[in-house]
Amino acid sequence: MVWSVADGKSVFGSIGGGGVAFSPDGKLVASATDQESADLVNPDAATPPTVRVWEAASGKEVMVLSEHGRAIRQVAFAPDSKLLASVDWTGTLKLWDVKSHKEHRTIRLADFANLAFSPDGARLATADRFDRRVTLWDTASGEKLYSIPSHGRIVTAVAFAPDGGVIAAAGGEHRDGDRSVRLWPGRTDPEVTTFRGHTAGVWSAVFLPDGERIASVSGTGFGEPGQALLWDARTGRELRSFRGHTSIVFCAAVSPDGKTLATGSADKTVRLWEVETGRELKVLAGHKGSVMGVAFSPDGRRLVSVGEGHEGGEKSGAVEVRLWEVPGGREVAALGGVPGMGRSAAFHPDGSEFAVAADEVDVAARRLTGVVTLHNAADGKVRLELRLDPMTRVLALAYRPDGKRLAIVVAPVSEREAEVGTQVREFDFVTGEWRDLITARPGGPWAVAYSPDGRRLATGNGDGSVKIWDAATSRELLTLGGQRHGAGHVIFSPDGSRLASAGGDTGTVRVWDSTGK
Repeated sequence: MVWSVADGKSVFGSIGGGGVAFSPDGKLVASATDQESADLVNPDAATPPTVRVWEAASGKEVMVLSEHGRAIRQVAFAPDSKLLASVDWTGTLKLWDVKSHKEHRTIRLADFANLAFSPDGARLATADRFDRRVTLWDTASGEKLYSIPSHGRIVTAVAFAPDGGVIAAAGGEHRDGDRSVRLWPGRTDPEVTTFRGHTAGVWSAVFLPDGERIASVSGTGFGEPGQALLWDARTGRELRSFRGHTSIVFCAAVSPDGKTLATGSADKTVRLWEVETGRELKVLAGHKGSVMGVAFSPDGRRLVSVGEGHEGGEKSGAVEVRLWEVPGGREVAALGGVPGMGRSAAFHPDGSEFAVAADEVDVAARRLTGVVTLHNAADGKVRLELRLDPMTRVLALAYRPDGKRLAIVVAPVSEREAEVGTQVREFDFVTGEWRDLITARPGGPWAVAYSPDGRRLATGNGDGSVKIWDAATSRELLTLGGQRHGAGHVIFSPDGSRLASAGGDTGTVRVWDSTGK
């Protein structure tokens, strides 16, 4: 129905059910019929769903568009009133030239919840409901420009700001902790670069000191060689691969001078590579289980590796911590940690110590406890042990750049884990106290990294998103789309201007402008 606002009287009406829209110039009204509405009016007629356009003032019908094969969900005019969009339940989106009454372009959508034209009419944004993305299209050519992985579970609506500089995407549902409206750059893809080349899930990525290159590692099958690849951080072009591991490659670290890459694998070895050539320099053997974490000391002379504490797929003993000389590869110390699973390692910024994250397993008590041990960098001996609450796991850790605090990702171990969610806790070495840095939430943090200035904190999250937080106030600053599933690793570039994430099942590494500009 079209009504006069002045006196409240109806001007004209027609069959609806599939959306209605005024043209921005106010001259036209478009409406669509779904099949159910058409059948109710004339059950004996085989009338396909149609889009109809009338003069708003008189109700005179000026256009009938009947090329849709299924019920229509939404109609919308472009800002200049020259194009009309209609979407049906098969995901077919049609753009119509209003002046000629002819079809302009057809776009096939995988999923649909809502659409919006940019203010200049050059782009069309669609909210892909269960695909959890906002997709941008060129209205002239009908070509896809890019997609933004927006929400963790569901996207429901999309809109442009009046100047076209920002896109708002709404999403979430009542059981979803990610009920939110997210703002994205409206004119450019917020994803700076996506690296595609891995053939399996990516476990870790690290910037080289020059900030111009990224190394990443991947693998899925334990009996299959994993991958270690080097990329141009600006273009996403693969520069070289490092071949030698015979199983999944779980972790990577780059020496401070950028010349050596260290990788740890399920083949129980740590391998050192020459970055410029991809040549294998050393194989560091001795671990009895998968190597889950490696880290260089700030001066590049030491390397710590953390083993899982497994052998032949069975738990057989303590977490292994090994300290190596670089570049010679001499083992300085081989230490036994808590009985259980090693997670990761990180050196203190001043090089005096390193931290090891592990999960202590008490088989008799059927209990798992997260433990962080702090080791003297000279001989590897433990100087402090930080024990978390029983039935928790440590997923990741990171030193603040000034070395005064340590951030730890903590996950509960219970049937309510998915409901309670993960959190980030921070230990203050000055006061010896803990504080909750990022509160627990479903689909919460899996990975953590400080910006080089220590003012921001990045988390890779179970819902696939990447979030940037104010490290002092814990206020969320920015949310970035991530993987379709959990983002298990995040890292800032050396200058803090960009952020890389890896994880999930997409076999990709993603890089963003972390400033949000």
